[in-house]
Amino acid sequence: MSRIENISTNELVGQVQRITAMAELATRMNVGARMGMQYDGQRDIAKALGYPQTIQYNDLLAAYTRQDMAKAIIDRPVKSTWRGDFKIVETHRDDETQLESAWSDLYRKLHIKQNFLRVDKLACLGNYALLFLGFNDVNSPEELIRPVSAGVGRELLYLKPFGQNVIQIKEWEDDTSSPEYGMPLIYEVDIGEVSSKKSRTVSIHRSRIVHVAFDLLESEYEGAPVLEVVFN
Repeated sequence: MSRIENISTNELVGQVQRITAMAELATRMNVGARMGMQYDGQRDIAKALGYPQTIQYNDLLAAYTRQDMAKAIIDRPVKSTWRGDFKIVETHRDDETQLESAWSDLYRKLHIKQNFLRVDKLACLGNYALLFLGFNDVNSPEELIRPVSAGVGRELLYLKPFGQNVIQIKEWEDDTSSPEYGMPLIYEVDIGEVSSKKSRTVSIHRSRIVHVAFDLLESEYEGAPVLEVVFN
């Protein structure tokens, strides 16, 4: 039996979605390559000025970390968005309700404001970023590929932002009856080794992830990097 006959529906859908994603990327790269051309392509302004034909994530990250204007373009709106503390207010009484108290504890314990700031900046730098939700339903990183299990005692222990440079989308949702159809299902993320600081990639189910992307156009999960339009 041929290899084509052995391909499952899930594999086929995954391959089609990967091809579509690559086609979208190629289109964007082609448009970018045409910018700065004059005289029917005889003069390449970008090349003459030393600008890259395609802008990679690491190019944007370098600009953010080394150029004051690039850093300000991202930092100022983000800091303005998350300025001050944010609370849940059920009543205007002086004593806290149970929900208000629970939120205050969670806000302090998970460093919510700081983590929201970080993932916001990372999403502005690339096409998207992830906020990983660390629940207490797993005993090892290998179990993160499973959906979050419901049950008594389920607790959110920590939050951790990740930038696009350490993320790969491994699988997409192929169930056409799902509201998440066509969206990432499994992510591969380099979480690193805490003790040795070496690379360590694990597969993570989308129920453990908050996917953050801005300025979406055709793609449902990839936005446009904020610095892309001002890079040159």
